[in-house]
Amino acid sequence: MKKNLMTYFTRIINIVFLISTAISFFIAYRGIRNKFAAKFLMAYLFFTFFYILYMLLAAVINLKKLKWIEVKKRTLRLILLFALFSILDCIFYYIFGITNRSLLSGICMSLSLAFGMSFMDIVFKKNNT
Repeated sequence: MKKNLMTYFTRIINIVFLISTAISFFIAYRGIRNKFAAKFLMAYLFFTFFYILYMLLAAVINLKKLKWIEVKKRTLRLILLFALFSILDCIFYYIFGITNRSLLSGICMSLSLAFGMSFMDIVFKKNNT
């Protein structure tokens, strides 16, 4: 029951995050400038920070419950996807000639995409043990 509660809580947090993101985009797009909008955007900023921390914590908790072979497969997938995204980033850099980008931003983007594709489904995994 505890695992189902955590999965239910994660889904609720995701729905709240999606709705608040849509409202924040609406506020930014329309250029709404009042006290409520400023407070909402500040609360959204804090919520986003804690949302990211919660997702990482949930992923680590569920990662501990996986078998070693599954962790090994996911780590290999992370490395391969990171290499693929880094190579694609370099190719696009030379094709399109983007001048205002740094190597560090390309590496961070590649690593975060690879990590998300390799490990973020763990957050929503139900464990029957």
